[in-house]
Amino acid sequence: MKRRDLLIAPPALAALTFAVGARAQIGGAPVRILVGAPAGGSTDTLARSLAV
Repeated sequence: MKRRDLLIAPPALAALTFAVGARAQIGGAPVRILVGAPAGGSTDTLARSLAV
């Protein structure tokens, strides 16, 4: 292996082990998405399509 791979592998593996323990909390409340753009714009349209 290259030296760069040997330097990158341990932190990457450590990050993966910590990510396994992270879970989303299941809640009963709906999630609100706030978009700071006027209605009908491209940002608003994209946010509405992602919210569905």
